[in-house]
Amino acid sequence: AVTPVSSYPAAAGQPELRAAAARWFERRFGVALDPERHVLPANGTKEAVFSLALALVDRDGGDARRTVVIPTPAYPVYESGARYAGAEAHLAPLRSEDGWKFDPRRLSDEVWSRTALLWLGTPHNPTGATLGLEEMSRVLEYAKRFGFWVASDEAYCEVYFENRRPHSMLELGLENLIALHTLSKRSAMTGFRSGFMAGDERLIDAL
Repeated sequence: AVTPVSSYPAAAGQPELRAAAARWFERRFGVALDPERHVLPANGTKEAVFSLALALVDRDGGDARRTVVIPTPAYPVYESGARYAGAEAHLAPLRSEDGWKFDPRRLSDEVWSRTALLWLGTPHNPTGATLGLEEMSRVLEYAKRFGFWVASDEAYCEVYFENRRPHSMLELGLENLIALHTLSKRSAMTGFRSGFMAGDERLIDAL
């Protein structure tokens, strides 16, 4: 079955896979994605999480935006990926009295002015806290105001109780935003290394 000339696959993945991801996203969240511009497959979202800061942080240049904001407790790869890219990891503690939900108003304008990337998990790992659309909208307002990117890790979006189906941040638009999805949790396919990123075509293109 091997063709006469074999090679590594394209970094953008198979068109059929991108199209399938886009169709699922529209069925699940009502968001229309162009599979050629808004979707990028990944070898599981761990690879995507680790490499995202590399596309956003200029470790050797003059860009002052070298901070990655990470609400904690958090999935540990957010921080290791940020540090590998030469970024400063700013850990923002979540509080039980807030329901473990992140509120951008608790960080100073000075922090946001040097932020390149904010990581959000919704549903959050490990607390399970889920942001509503109003709370997500507030985060995106800050992203557009200060010019940073938001990475919404939605790995657990298909693990929920009845009538509590989580939203995707992409329901609010694609600008300054990328969402990450994986088959590991939603389909119990841990080890198959199949996931994808979707969102702002500028960041998809850079990745």
